[in-house]
Amino acid sequence: MAQGLLSPDDMMMSYQQDNTRLLGMPLDEGSRGMLLPLGRVNGQRTLAVPQFALDMYRGFTAPARAYRGQITDPTEEAFNLASNLTGQGLIANIPARMAAQRTGQTMLGSAGGVSSVSGGQVRAPQTDELGFYSQALETARNLMQPKGTGEQYRQMLLKGGVKPDEIRFTPELEGLLSQPKITRDELVGLLEANRIRPQETVLTANDSASAYNDMNFSDQSVLSLSEAHDPSFIDEMVDDIAYSDIEEIVAQLVDEGYIESKDAGEKIVSSVLGGNTLDEAGLGGADLANIREKALEIYDADVYQQNPQMTAYDDATGYTIRGSSTDGFDIYNQSGEMVNTDYIGSYNEAVVQARADAYDTGMLRPEGDTKFSEFTEDGGTNYREMLLQIPEYAGKTDDFAYSGHFEQPNIAVHARTTDRNSDTGVNDVLYAEEIQSDWGQRGRKYGFDNPKDKAKLNELIKKAEPIQKKLDDAVDEKDNFVVDFYNNVAEKIGGKKLTREQLGYGTFYPPIKSPSGDTLLSEYEIASIFRGVDQVALTADGKEFPIDPSDFDGKDIITKFADLDFRIRSARDELDSARGDFQANVPEAPLVANSDKFAEAAVKRLINQAAKEGKRYVSFSPSEVQLDRWGEEGLETFYEKILPKAVKKVSKKLDKDAMVDYMPIEGVDDLGGNFGTNRLTIEITPKMREEALRGQPLFSGGLPVPASGLLGQEENNNRKIPAGLLDA
Repeated sequence: MAQGLLSPDDMMMSYQQDNTRLLGMPLDEGSRGMLLPLGRVNGQRTLAVPQFALDMYRGFTAPARAYRGQITDPTEEAFNLASNLTGQGLIANIPARMAAQRTGQTMLGSAGGVSSVSGGQVRAPQTDELGFYSQALETARNLMQPKGTGEQYRQMLLKGGVKPDEIRFTPELEGLLSQPKITRDELVGLLEANRIRPQETVLTANDSASAYNDMNFSDQSVLSLSEAHDPSFIDEMVDDIAYSDIEEIVAQLVDEGYIESKDAGEKIVSSVLGGNTLDEAGLGGADLANIREKALEIYDADVYQQNPQMTAYDDATGYTIRGSSTDGFDIYNQSGEMVNTDYIGSYNEAVVQARADAYDTGMLRPEGDTKFSEFTEDGGTNYREMLLQIPEYAGKTDDFAYSGHFEQPNIAVHARTTDRNSDTGVNDVLYAEEIQSDWGQRGRKYGFDNPKDKAKLNELIKKAEPIQKKLDDAVDEKDNFVVDFYNNVAEKIGGKKLTREQLGYGTFYPPIKSPSGDTLLSEYEIASIFRGVDQVALTADGKEFPIDPSDFDGKDIITKFADLDFRIRSARDELDSARGDFQANVPEAPLVANSDKFAEAAVKRLINQAAKEGKRYVSFSPSEVQLDRWGEEGLETFYEKILPKAVKKVSKKLDKDAMVDYMPIEGVDDLGGNFGTNRLTIEITPKMREEALRGQPLFSGGLPVPASGLLGQEENNNRKIPAGLLDA
């Protein structure tokens, strides 16, 4: 064993290089009588002085024990221990304070950490080109424990601020942390190789020409009710109104003399609301026809005309958009084929997806790379679409793509930005025209492919089972009723009968034909009978056979059919309400599980970009603009609650004194009232710029947001207004 004393520098180097507790500890000859065996390392017997070893080990492990909460001031403890050891002559050639400085720095619990071999200098995190670093890697690099179980290291990572999602999605990390024995070096090596590395695609506009300038849906018209909907749809809507607004309809019928008195009308209303059919309530077929006619008038005036369907046509490509904000919009290509597969809630979104389809099929060749440059507030320059992508992560089975917006895969969040002016500078504002995650939005709507959402899906399926049975029973009863009526008519006119299987499904029925193949009663005439319209069929020998749907063989076909239809529609509505479109099949990925996560990632990225470009502010478009543009539910919640929360959280983590408030931005839409041209804005202070460029964690968040409020709020016009709102 070595003679003499080592300096604290030598001892620290020996400790770090050997990665074994107390190796290389210096002893003088007078201390050798107190030697105790500590074991063998690399074939050499290692000895130490018990009290000396204990004191030195306590000094070296002060940072780790401070992190675990066992001591409060590691620097002070290390200084006291070093002073004691120096006074005993056990540390030589260096002041005790220097020894304390070497061993007392807190190396755990901070993102940057300190180097144990560099004099305690703060070590910058390993950031990527987007300004993100891995909290897991930085924590692992600063761990004092050289080896242990995987579960021990998992807990150390979590206590060091690492988010569970980072552990979960980092490739092979879960496998390593499940091992009974691993080393710190293995953990660091894996994280250096496998850390989540987001990529970014930035699409820029061609200022000389607008994108997609050869597609223009200028040919627009409003459709009448009969043009917008087929007869079966109108019948369903009329029946719904006839039942839901029976009181209003009966009152009108009384006024117009269809029903003798108000008392009679009230009895009818009470009877129907009590669960009886119209016929049981005292209304025969003729009266029902009057009710249907009146219901049609109400539906057309009070429902349809309030939001009629429209159609828009593009001459250049032959594409058509048709629909309304109530019923949604559909897109048809030049061949008349519907190209959208999902519900589209706004006209602007339909235009976006129509252009995307025309681009994909080669109908359009846009100038510039961007796809949504026209959907911005007035003014602004340097329009960009910034797509933050996560190409590789644990559990990935396939690329996620939403071709209706972008062709690039695996986009966790995208931000559309322009440069704008504040009231004190030119192009000093990075303005977010929109922040969105198609991936996250689809996951929230349809459910992610994870145990939590799968369990929710199973609950929905279980909840829907009795409703599904009720629907199936109603459908079976209706089909049997239709087949019985169909075959009864066929028997009377000499036509061919049909089976339940031959009936098929839907509201269009096969015609009744003679044995020789002549049509005796067409599918349109059969459908008209069920709508309450008298028809005349032909018999096989060429005679006319009148059919009164209110009294056919003593049965009221109209009322029975209407009752069955109503039961089916009610069950379908109940089933949709219970289950909806939830399928739990959208692949999971980092940052997309909820709106808070992708909002924070977007805000971090925008702050970093603004810092690089020397911008003074980052500002955000408000909910009013987004709702007017897209008309989608949930936008108000995101832009008024989730996004401001993320802005506050990320900004205050970088600089607690930075301004986060509403301030005027030049050239944006004037919203009127207290807002005007004010927008939610972050001030990029010198400290924030320095911290942002130094790096931000991709996964871990910032400071906790107080439960008492985000920016300090007061009620104004039924909306939460930040107390620091500046006048425009």
